[in-house]
Amino acid sequence: MRLDSRLKQRFGYLIYLVEAFRLWASYKFPMFIASFFLDDDQAPRVEQVSQILAVRIGNFGGLVQKLVPGAAIGNANLHAVAFKTRSRLRYVQFMLAVIFRRHSYSKTIELIDCSRVECSDLPGAEGPTFVEADGELLGTLPVRIEVVSRALTLLIPARSVDRKSLP
Repeated sequence: MRLDSRLKQRFGYLIYLVEAFRLWASYKFPMFIASFFLDDDQAPRVEQVSQILAVRIGNFGGLVQKLVPGAAIGNANLHAVAFKTRSRLRYVQFMLAVIFRRHSYSKTIELIDCSRVECSDLPGAEGPTFVEADGELLGTLPVRIEVVSRALTLLIPARSVDRKSLP
């Protein structure tokens, strides 16, 4: 997605919906390879997909509040929604079902629990496959998505911290 930060501030959730519709109408949904790892000791499950949503939050708010049942920020694993179809109609059917809280997963749109997912272009792919997170373009494939425990470091101004309360 290509969302300008000023537009996101001004129009909020609506701009995500407009951009999602624009992508749905114009994007070719190229297939790529996704390798889902449950842990480092097992061989990955490999699938051809057109889109992956790696989710760790339980409530997106707005129209897609409960996209992934059981997802929580405290979970050690990812819940990956793997779209194994290029069908625009199937995308719309699934998202309408999500909005009305009647969605389920199937062979074409599957929920996969994993510790990480690695994505790469199919051999002979026509062009780059773009990677985005939360409406921001990150680059192109290949990409590795995983949960890294305790990877967030907060920088807090010294005057705002009670040093006696620090470990």
